[in-house]
Amino acid sequence: MKSAKTLISFTATILIGVLLFWRLGQLSGSGMSDFPNQPVQIVVPYAAGGGTDVFARTLQRSINEQARLSQPFVIINQPGGVGTIGSRFVLGSRPDGYRILCINDVVITTQLSGTVNYGPEEFAPIAQTGSLTTLVVVREDSPINNLSDWLDEAEANPKSLRMGADVGSPAFFNAKIIERSRPGAEINYISSGGGQKRFTQLLGGHLDAAIFSLGEFTGYRASEGTPPDQNIKAIAVLDAERSRFYPDIPTATEQGIPISSGNAYYWLAPKGTPKAVVD
Repeated sequence: MKSAKTLISFTATILIGVLLFWRLGQLSGSGMSDFPNQPVQIVVPYAAGGGTDVFARTLQRSINEQARLSQPFVIINQPGGVGTIGSRFVLGSRPDGYRILCINDVVITTQLSGTVNYGPEEFAPIAQTGSLTTLVVVREDSPINNLSDWLDEAEANPKSLRMGADVGSPAFFNAKIIERSRPGAEINYISSGGGQKRFTQLLGGHLDAAIFSLGEFTGYRASEGTPPDQNIKAIAVLDAERSRFYPDIPTATEQGIPISSGNAYYWLAPKGTPKAVVD
């Protein structure tokens, strides 16, 4: 596996995040001596090691090491329920700024799918710190080499292809767009949880395809020479442009399916958090 450093392909996004949080650091040192006077919890609604967790911990490390706040940021992982366990945890927390949520577009898609009856409007927005690129990934020895291959099989043998995507997740919505681009194609959606679980299921032959963030794909992909049944490959980038890290992987749009879906990161506080604290 590649190193944790290689896993992070979010450098520019992280810099944006640090700049956005710089204002909070200024406030804590000028006229807001009462905040923060205890550690600030960052709730990540996924297990440790996934794309959102790695991103949040990288930003946390930068803020803590450079003492941008008088108190440390502490990561609290609350996985499950397609991100809704963690989001509910923050939703019901005291609106004092000491517990905030780092989440992606799942805060929108779970509401759209009816998984929960709340969305981002039920929180106090703090910042959006860029977005991540996602890819459709299969095992390296799979005969599927592009989206056309995938749809051919899904049309010829409906429900035979198993796609790792939790209902209500951004991955599920993107996979449905691909599926509906071919009349007669039917995908079997499997609840697959976090990135590590998806990766294990893919290598174990329990999934035929899954959607990973660019950072997850980089981290899970093994070195050249690894047996194909123990490695993964990407067949499409679900973004407007090809990734500069993997320029040989075509976009879905280039393959005739117009998807431009960056999965954004949002930082949210409980509704009612004082504006001065949010700012």
